[in-house]
Amino acid sequence: MKVRRKNILRILAAAVALVLVLVCGVAVSTNASAEAAQSPAFSAEPEAVSDISVSKDDGRPVIRVGTVDELLAAIASDTVIELKEGTYSLPEARNYGRESGNPEYLWNEAYDGWELEIRNVRNLTLRGAGIGKTVISTDPRYANVISFSGCRNIEVSGLTAGHTQEPGFCAGGVLYFNGCTSVSVDACSLYGCGVIGVWAQNCSNLSVTASEIYECSYSAVSVYSCRNVRVENCDVYSHGSREGQESAVNLFDASYSDSFVVIRSRIHDNNTQHLMNLDYTKGAFFLSNEVSGNRIDSSIFCFRQYGAVVDGCVFTEWSGFGGWYEDDGIFASDAEGNRLDGAVLESMSYRDLDPADIAPASSLIPAAAVPANGEIRVKTVDELLSAIGSDRTIVLDGRLFDLSAASGYGSIAGEYWFWQESYDGPALVIQGVSGLTIKAAGDNPKETVLSAVPRYADVLSFRSCSDICLTGFTAGHTKEPGSCSGGVLFFQDCDDIRVDDCRLYGCGVLGVQCSNCSSFSSSRTEIYDCSQGAVNMYMTKGIHFSDCDIHDVPSPAFCLMECGDAFWNSKPMLADYYDITEDGSLMEYSYDYGYDSVYVPAAVLDNPFSYDNPVAFDRSGAAFAFAAAAQQMVARGDWEALAGKLIYPLPVFGEYGTSSFADRTDFLAADPDSILTEEFRLRAADASLETYGHSLFGNTFCDGYLAFVCIGDPDNSMDYRLSCLSPVAPLF
Repeated sequence: MKVRRKNILRILAAAVALVLVLVCGVAVSTNASAEAAQSPAFSAEPEAVSDISVSKDDGRPVIRVGTVDELLAAIASDTVIELKEGTYSLPEARNYGRESGNPEYLWNEAYDGWELEIRNVRNLTLRGAGIGKTVISTDPRYANVISFSGCRNIEVSGLTAGHTQEPGFCAGGVLYFNGCTSVSVDACSLYGCGVIGVWAQNCSNLSVTASEIYECSYSAVSVYSCRNVRVENCDVYSHGSREGQESAVNLFDASYSDSFVVIRSRIHDNNTQHLMNLDYTKGAFFLSNEVSGNRIDSSIFCFRQYGAVVDGCVFTEWSGFGGWYEDDGIFASDAEGNRLDGAVLESMSYRDLDPADIAPASSLIPAAAVPANGEIRVKTVDELLSAIGSDRTIVLDGRLFDLSAASGYGSIAGEYWFWQESYDGPALVIQGVSGLTIKAAGDNPKETVLSAVPRYADVLSFRSCSDICLTGFTAGHTKEPGSCSGGVLFFQDCDDIRVDDCRLYGCGVLGVQCSNCSSFSSSRTEIYDCSQGAVNMYMTKGIHFSDCDIHDVPSPAFCLMECGDAFWNSKPMLADYYDITEDGSLMEYSYDYGYDSVYVPAAVLDNPFSYDNPVAFDRSGAAFAFAAAAQQMVARGDWEALAGKLIYPLPVFGEYGTSSFADRTDFLAADPDSILTEEFRLRAADASLETYGHSLFGNTFCDGYLAFVCIGDPDNSMDYRLSCLSPVAPLF
């Protein structure tokens, strides 16, 4: 089946517009900064600031600012910015939506304006004159007020932040943190119409203290894949209660996280579905809180996989249709470990508690001490994990380091590493280290292998790290050959990365992935047998490959999106896609093959996990498993089984438009082998599930549309990805 390129682009454009209309008030991207367009060029720079002194505490410069342009000009690492009384309206900045003139921040395009993103700064303090005295605001309702990406040691205090256009509904949050470590939000006032007051993903050591969070439409605090989050002595009120708003969803929301604490806070006069929602989050505490006057439409607590310790709280004057728990059989317990039913919770009295007095001693494995020579020689994977830390060289003195064979695999964590769940097993993530080298003891990279079993997980991930060197070993998935949906090396919000003299192999989908990084170099590294290419770089600057061997990967071997200063053997890489020829030369790759450029064999699945249950679409959720099973049906050509999962009439993209099958009999009589060919099925078996939940037509939760999309030269190499679309029928 063929779709003319112009026609498919028109379909995509129309679908994007429709999806925006359908979901702009419901489905909010959790990775807005990664998907936004960067700001266009502009010559004007923010004005300089002259009111500067030196902090007596730590020697950092203290810059006092009184205008939004002075604020922007002062953003830098190792800096204290004191904001005088007044309102700092970000859209009034002279360079709003343009090139910043300051490498520490940029303007990201949102649906209705621009969002300020502070990137990769260290030791930055934003200190206002006090709640209500210093106000930072923005107009666009689809933008976060301030977004921080890849930052460390961030302090925000003494200010008010929110959207200026109110009342109404927003799709952007107030403070958003992505890939940050050691963040403090203290004595602040964060208000709607933002959807979330404090929003974080892939962060560690985040505290929100002595702050008020009110009138947001979704959550007060929401975290995803975070560690050590503490909300203390806060005033949380009036969420989901503004005129024209529906109820909020989860006042406190934590997914796939570890150690989430809400303590000594006042939570009152909210209208919400749940007070606290925990999805696969360990170490959660809800202690010594005063909860009063809230309307709860679903249930006060909603737990999946793990519960929480709830004690010392007072619950009064709540109304609504919900009870204490969802019907999932997972309950809270008190400080002594006793299961809590509704009657016990209702009669609970206030007492001042602290998680440190309840939880067992920390199970985090501290980083091993570094010998005088800075080297730690390891022979087992457990020794490798315990050695991970800053300013050290780990020498792999062994043949196989199978991460999946670690003691406490998937459960215990270290000071600088943890396990993140994927569809078929935990993946190792190293976070917040600087000056770490991992190298093989010998000179032959084939003799030292670092591997992992889970095929939907990256073998080795680094987040918010700097000065990382990997050298002299082989890395890949244990089960090879075959198909994977995880890659080999993944770097997010990292600086100064070197990968030398390594072998990176499939079945990983990609050898190297970088997102929002700077200064990546690789020399004499072999990348081979990966199913989706060799290298994928996004918003990464300073990329250098030299004397590398790329082979047996599909086209394009390189994907460089919104990157800069990229070189292959000193030759600039100015395009987005490249292949490497047999003699090692760089060859630009183009997707433009005229009318034969896009093939879309498609099937609409009767997916039992609907738009109303978005959590099911997480990589470890039931809907993801459903998609994986459907993928295997297609890969095997099991049309009888697949036919039972289809929605009829079944729309199918064709060369001149869309046709359909009326029913199961019609589909099977049409010879599915001619539609979903053997070559397509082989490609489908290797297709990535990474984009599940993010459709071709926008970032939405999806409702049953499954498409394996072939992009490329149909007579040469093809690239299939599993995608989905919601809703189904209205778009065709």
